[in-house]
Amino acid sequence: MGYELWTSPITGYRRKGTRLSELRSLFGAKIGARAILEPIQCCPAGALATEMRELLGRRGFDVAGVMNEPTGPVIGFVIAKELSEGTVEKHKKPLSVEHLISDATPIADLLRVLRAKERAFVLVGPEVKGIVTLADLNKPPIRVYMAIPTAPGKSTLKRSGLKMQTSFTLSARN
Repeated sequence: MGYELWTSPITGYRRKGTRLSELRSLFGAKIGARAILEPIQCCPAGALATEMRELLGRRGFDVAGVMNEPTGPVIGFVIAKELSEGTVEKHKKPLSVEHLISDATPIADLLRVLRAKERAFVLVGPEVKGIVTLADLNKPPIRVYMAIPTAPGKSTLKRSGLKMQTSFTLSARN
């Protein structure tokens, strides 16, 4: 009986959706960056850089967006450890196409992006609303995707060139 769920007893053909490759392509195409993105936290462009560095450090953020207005669009980003004197605006890096991905970017493409860079900013509609980093590769959707073999004896991790952290350290954060 169970065998008939996988293969037709009349034709002997394998049923659609029963191959690992089909499952992998379905999962990889339907689950995108939106499944793992974190909402981007932003600093006001006119804020003091030293205050923002301290605040971002307390919250455990390496990168933050920059906004001119509290409800306005993200106009750039800053790297927390580079914030020194002056305003955030002085340290702002521009957002360009090379920094951006769509929230619909499939996991397989997202892995290629994060192989080349530490982070990508995620467009939800026409605006930057999220960020994905290497740390996000430890989230369940990515782990499930990685657990589906590409073929007998083939490892997704080896093909992607990424290393996954398999243990976690919990720490108290503000």
